[in-house]
Amino acid sequence: MPHIVKTPVRNEQTKRLKARIEDKKKNWKFSSADLVERKLWSEYQEAYEDALRECSTQWAPWTVIPADVKWARDAMVARVMVDALESLDLRYPKPQKDLDLIVVK
Repeated sequence: MPHIVKTPVRNEQTKRLKARIEDKKKNWKFSSADLVERKLWSEYQEAYEDALRECSTQWAPWTVIPADVKWARDAMVARVMVDALESLDLRYPKPQKDLDLIVVK
């Protein structure tokens, strides 16, 4: 099962939809279809959780990161990437020959 960081996403969606209506510069982003789809919130959440549960495996785990605060999102993504790379315990390959015996002229 993936590590899920829960946030008040629905509240954030409400805020953003209202901003699209109230802010003239964001009116272009609004679609009445958003309101129709919003009624299906529970079904989307269930499908989202099903997808995470079914697709995240021990050898290919998923990490769900909230994206509503950009600097926090970026820090979390960086931490997950660093942890994943460090867990690989990567090493430079050994040279094919004893380099102490080689002279470059």
